[in-house]
Amino acid sequence: MHEHNKGILLMITTTILFASQDTITKFLGQTIPIFQFVGIRYLAFFLFAVWFATRKRSLKEVLKVKNPWLQLLRGAMLGIQIVAFAYVIRELGVGEMQSIFMAYPLIVTALSAYVLGEAVGWRRWAAVCVGFVGTLIIIAPGSASFSVYSLF
Repeated sequence: MHEHNKGILLMITTTILFASQDTITKFLGQTIPIFQFVGIRYLAFFLFAVWFATRKRSLKEVLKVKNPWLQLLRGAMLGIQIVAFAYVIRELGVGEMQSIFMAYPLIVTALSAYVLGEAVGWRRWAAVCVGFVGTLIIIAPGSASFSVYSLF
């Protein structure tokens, strides 16, 4: 398979998997407390990640980091983001949430110019602007259907 086709197939598969995961999160988040659901879900992922990481190296080698406090801060921020995402997806529709989620590359591109000093050409800036306009059309901030949860 050609590399471009492989990339397209992987992107389509990833998008479908994320949408499925978000749908399951929305469904289960309405019947199970958010912290319980997120805890069980990421405990299973944690066990898989430990197994995967320790296949070729010891646990001590895997856990050795240069700045453990930075890693703990990153983990805490990720935990807050995961709980907030699970809570928000319970309140919003999956389609609206996916459209907001797909705006993340636009945000990363826009911030990379300022935070990382990356060179972003005018074509990319134009694409970012068009993408943000599309996102605004979907979430409709001035309409009655707009929800404050869209901002999270």
